Amino acid sequence: MMLKKLRLNFSSLFGLLLLVLCLWAIANQLHEYNYRDILNALAAIPKSRLSWAIWLTALGYLVMIGYDILGFSYINRSLSWNKIALTSFISSAFSNTIGFALLTGSAIRYRFYANWGV
Repeated sequence: MMLKKLRLNFSSLFGLLLLVLCLWAIANQLHEYNYRDILNALAAIPKSRLSWAIWLTALGYLVMIGYDILGFSYINRSLSWNKIALTSFISSAFSNTIGFALLTGSAIRYRFYANWGV
């Protein structure tokens, strides 16, 4: 029991350390930019392009959710589409943002699906 609690505390501290490290790295990279310049650059993008970017991003995530649904069909397992969609969206968002899909997206999928008995 004590070992499990210690492992939980270590993993929580490790996650917190990674978060702080990431925030420091982002702040270090962005320190030379003024946030007003960034907002002005974003405002200069035509609204039609922003709209296309948002819709195509949403379509991309829907396609990735479809991959997971097809995967469940292939292995003859059932799980509610809401759970599959949530897991697929979160794991895709992390793996596309961070990279290392094998370590990020797969680990997230494993944790969610294992908790749901898959």
